[in-house]
Amino acid sequence: VHSLLCLTPGTTVTQQTCNASASQEWRLDKVGSYYAISSVSTGQYVSYAQPTSGAALIFTNAASRKLFRIENSPTNGSFYVYPSDNLNIRFDVSGRSVNPGATVVLFNNGTNTNQRFFLDFKPEVAEVSISNVEHVYSGAPNPVTVTTVPAGLSVKVTYNGSDSIPINAGQYAVVATVQDSVYAGSAHDTLTIHKAPLTITADNKSRAFAEENPPLTISYSGFVNGENEAVLDSIPVAFTTATPESPNGVYPIVVSGGADNNYEITYVEGTLTISGQPVLKAQYRIRKHEKRPHDNHIKPH
Repeated sequence: VHSLLCLTPGTTVTQQTCNASASQEWRLDKVGSYYAISSVSTGQYVSYAQPTSGAALIFTNAASRKLFRIENSPTNGSFYVYPSDNLNIRFDVSGRSVNPGATVVLFNNGTNTNQRFFLDFKPEVAEVSISNVEHVYSGAPNPVTVTTVPAGLSVKVTYNGSDSIPINAGQYAVVATVQDSVYAGSAHDTLTIHKAPLTITADNKSRAFAEENPPLTISYSGFVNGENEAVLDSIPVAFTTATPESPNGVYPIVVSGGADNNYEITYVEGTLTISGQPVLKAQYRIRKHEKRPHDNHIKPH
């Protein structure tokens, strides 16, 4: 853990200029819910005197090390450092390394107006991975999966800048950011929720010749989460070219006009079968006593 606040060990610890030759690195050793803070270069531990105004911050050995809890600052992006055995005090410092010579002291919480930060930690880098970024619309939230190294870190995930987990089909910019006082890390990816497949079929119909077409109906297959055609942005319709004057035969019933953000529509045609056209037959009438032309011919005796 690096710090922009460089400290000079001593009975009274003061701030020194942080540069390439005087940069400092701190080690955090977790002890239960708290941390021991030690200097990587000197091996000395940060300790503190009793919280009286101007009390000195000192470096000490492992036998007398003190434990701290570390919290994010809500205002300046730094960290508050509180002694574990006294939750009413915290470290104050009058400036960062740009103002060398500032004395780091302890004050009762709320009794001093300084910036109230101790170490400006550059957190350890955590690896963040985003997976499970391809979904099909299901009518339910579709979260991504986030893993970290080290495992188990708290992560804030946003979708197009929102905390809400997307439901509708589309693409969403995903940002996963570690929320931890020791580790930092983030990852970016794109969540894609594909449209669910929906098949819309024209039902088969039949009628007799010269009749009006029956009502043309439609069947659906593929709605999810209890949804039905009422959720569609545009309701499809069925039609056929057959008319009452159309001769016997099979005519297609076509479906079109449906649309929706969450469903990928496939149409299946149906058929209208027309049958029963009467067959016209020649009519003959026999006339009794009808004379043929040769009947008037007188045969010789």
